[in-house]
Amino acid sequence: MNFIILFINKTRVVALTPALQPIDGVAVSYIDAAVALGNTINEMDKYYTQENYKDDAFAKGKTLHQTFLKILKPLNL
Repeated sequence: MNFIILFINKTRVVALTPALQPIDGVAVSYIDAAVALGNTINEMDKYYTQENYKDDAFAKGKTLHQTFLKILKPLNL
């Protein structure tokens, strides 16, 4: 996922005139959630690819999973 493009799109949404509330707010919230979700997925991928779960008995994996679910829930996916 290209987070730079998402950030640029967020900036464009915020700058649009006239404001189209509540759509603008929803779009910004969605972009923020997508970036957070992508960052969490990348962190999960690194954690499992490097097999760090072997060092901490999946402790960080459990935390990352909860973070993933917390971010995903408002998106209703």
